[in-house]
Amino acid sequence: MDGVKVGEATADTAGRYTFQLSEMKDGHYVVQVGIVNPRDNSELRSTAVDVTIDTEVAELVWNISGMHEGGYINTVTPEIGGTSEPNSKITIFVNGVEKAIAYTTGAGHWGVVLPALGNDGNYVLTFKVEDVAGNIREFGPQNVILDTVISR
Repeated sequence: MDGVKVGEATADTAGRYTFQLSEMKDGHYVVQVGIVNPRDNSELRSTAVDVTIDTEVAELVWNISGMHEGGYINTVTPEIGGTSEPNSKITIFVNGVEKAIAYTTGAGHWGVVLPALGNDGNYVLTFKVEDVAGNIREFGPQNVILDTVISR
């Protein structure tokens, strides 16, 4: 693996073998198998295969456009965007109900306009990110207060 021998296995009479790697850290690896003929010690190598181990979702950064100090927003359809792991699916929940889905670009950027929130009041936003490897991680809560009426 990555040009370093990590172990060996002996084939059975049918030529089958198995090998268990030790736990690997997240990252990119190049894996290649070598078969040694015990009669003359000649070796035949397989084609190198790129393998990526990915067991975690990167952080999610989000920003609610037009959010003021204290979590106040004044639009019923706020725009939310930010960054996370490239090519991930981001599900946005409002008060526990799925309201929108966004996908990050290859550079990790995403953005979406939420459907109308409803009446003025408090709302809790949470986020679920699923990366291309199927890892899932939840973020939040983000409390927002919708206030569209000017007080007198």
